[in-house]
Amino acid sequence: MKARVLLLSAFAALLVAAANYADEHTKPASKGESVLRVETRLVQVNVVAQDSKGNAITGLTRDDFTLFDNGKKIPIDEFSAVSIATQPNAPTLAPRTFTNRVGLPSATVILLDGLNTAVEDQTWARAEVISFLEKLEPQDRVAIFLLGDHLMVLQNFTSDPKVLLAVLKNTKPRAPQELGASAPPAPTPGSAKQVDLETALAQLGGATGAGSGATGPNTTGMGAAAASNAQAQEEAVMIQFEQHQASFFVMDREGRTVAALVAIANFLAQFPGRKNLVWVSSSFPVGVGFDTQRQAGDTRDQVQFTSDIKRLGKALNNADLAIYPVDPRGLVAGGAGATGVTTMQTHNSAGADLPDANHYYSTRGIMEELADDTGGKAYYNTNDLAGVIRRAVDDYQADYTLGFYPHIQWDGRYHDLKVKVNRPGVHLRYRKGYFASLVPAADTDQGTVLLAQAVASPLDSTGLGLTVAIVQQVEKPARRVKLHITTDAHGLTFQEKNGEKAATGADSQQHPQDR
Repeated sequence: MKARVLLLSAFAALLVAAANYADEHTKPASKGESVLRVETRLVQVNVVAQDSKGNAITGLTRDDFTLFDNGKKIPIDEFSAVSIATQPNAPTLAPRTFTNRVGLPSATVILLDGLNTAVEDQTWARAEVISFLEKLEPQDRVAIFLLGDHLMVLQNFTSDPKVLLAVLKNTKPRAPQELGASAPPAPTPGSAKQVDLETALAQLGGATGAGSGATGPNTTGMGAAAASNAQAQEEAVMIQFEQHQASFFVMDREGRTVAALVAIANFLAQFPGRKNLVWVSSSFPVGVGFDTQRQAGDTRDQVQFTSDIKRLGKALNNADLAIYPVDPRGLVAGGAGATGVTTMQTHNSAGADLPDANHYYSTRGIMEELADDTGGKAYYNTNDLAGVIRRAVDDYQADYTLGFYPHIQWDGRYHDLKVKVNRPGVHLRYRKGYFASLVPAADTDQGTVLLAQAVASPLDSTGLGLTVAIVQQVEKPARRVKLHITTDAHGLTFQEKNGEKAATGADSQQHPQDR
């Protein structure tokens, strides 16, 4: 928290200083002068090259790759190859110095999902993550986040396994009550089929004699069949209520999960190089009310999360963030393995009955789709979680970056990307596209909103790279701190608006710049 307050204070101070500098050193073009403004944007595609056994393939050059944008072959304007041999050492900050930059071409966030994962599966997954951290390598740069009531940073990026292990061992698994509340109600054997809620209430009113203090069906003078029907209708009303309640928790979990993943993507968007998100989660809500066919009079909620999934995919792709969903339920009998063979599974790890197999695996399908679209990989039906996390982190060992400047209409549309290599036996993973979206010019209102979001977010704002050192700290008569703030001048862009200069963070990978 202390570091975040310092960085936010430094950001505000830097904007004031930069604005004053801009006022002193810039002037509008006079008549007769021409100003050349060219809008450019570098799109980078990080490519992982492996053989059929998952081993890294090194030594590829620019000439080995061919890049296509919406099916059209385009030149590779920038090329770099990062391997374990070229990885720089992790930077060491001086005491009382803070930064919102990772500083390495490879960074991995391990997200422990305590919102969508049963507590017993969380316990086992944590043991596997600890096993991975105990063998952490010096070049690894790892952060641990937790998703519960909200997104929390357990430990920011570090290469010190002792720090990561201490934090993880002192954090207890979260019992996700929302997960149990999301389960649809099990129908009572012999109960009536789904009925319209108003009809059921009307029938109940008739059966109870419309008495205001009535607590159940009045069977006096009624035949056995009528009493049974009234009881069934009452059960139907309760089931409908429980279904609406379960739908609320499903939609709440989906919204919170997407918001957390988007926040992580925005946090990592400004970091150069390959970024990995290892998402340890057993499920992801994909919709409500579509597991069975809806009948006439059925009042169940039906909600699709298509727009949220699209928004999430856009954030992940804009950040060039590869996502690796890891299922912590381990090896399950009849589960789907790496071969894709799927059979019926009737119980989960807690022994409870599972819903229809198609619905059960639909959550896994979304995770696989997100992984495939971003250049990551989904891991499930395995008891070696430590091993699969290690493989996800090791993808940087043969990471190739292909950069190009698109000559397109920046109309916000999605562009398909395809990468080919001219060597046999090479398997590639990379993000499958990008959105041709420009960042709008900043104005005062937008700046206020962004600053408020930065204060409220559990993650540091990374739109502008800052390094802040505490030079002097005074406690009396009033607490004051003298800071030394360092940033790259290329990270700021000033634009004229209403006679004032509006400052925005600029990054060659993410935002248009004046060249």
